[in-house]
Amino acid sequence: MEEKNLRPKDSVGLKLLRRRRGGSVEYQQIISSISHELRTPIAILKSNIQFLKEFSSDMDQEIKDESISMCEESIENVVSFLDNIQLISTTAKGQILASYSFFKLKQFIQKVNVDLEKQNLSYKRIAVQWDLAYSEIYSDTALLRLILTNLCSNALKFSNGEVKLLIKTTSQELIIKIQDTGIGIPEEESEQVFNPFYRASNARRIPGYGLGLAIVSSLTDFLGGSIYISSTVSQGTDIKLIIPCETSPSSSDREL
Repeated sequence: MEEKNLRPKDSVGLKLLRRRRGGSVEYQQIISSISHELRTPIAILKSNIQFLKEFSSDMDQEIKDESISMCEESIENVVSFLDNIQLISTTAKGQILASYSFFKLKQFIQKVNVDLEKQNLSYKRIAVQWDLAYSEIYSDTALLRLILTNLCSNALKFSNGEVKLLIKTTSQELIIKIQDTGIGIPEEESEQVFNPFYRASNARRIPGYGLGLAIVSSLTDFLGGSIYISSTVSQGTDIKLIIPCETSPSSSDREL
């Protein structure tokens, strides 16, 4: 599978790609997507609140607790959805603030696993391979955590088997490569999946907002990184990120 670099190095190519990304999702399609994604959680909230208003006095406590729990989950889904849209918007406008620090990658991955568990996704399906010339890097841990959580979440949702994750460091780069054996992406759509709300034609029956890879793309761009993608329908998808970072000589470590 041939990799496609989604951040061309020449300025003309970069402008063309950004223009294509910006114009590929029209205004009406965005409004339609937002309306569609918010309709379900709002409908759940409305029906459960009405149910509680009418029957709460005679309702079994267990049923009442379940209805309240469904309301809370729907609210969390709406807030998460809106937060993701805001994140993409502020990143595109350059309004996001980076916070750089040194951090250990192995501890960082444990936090990503916690994020995946909160989404009811099994991080145990991810086989992590380490190739660390440096075990500690200087970057924005919060933004990288969002990148990797969304990258892993996407791979787990669209595949049933093992997901391979490579974490590699050099003196100047963090390299992340994730490989799944899932449904894959049609070749002509492989760049469009990084647009907000875009769902590949073979993935529209799988729940999701179409924001995960858009977040990965926007934050990788913000950190000065590059994305490469290769995919084959029914065979799987490979995505590689190369992100500039600083390292400390004292963190040189090839031991797991």
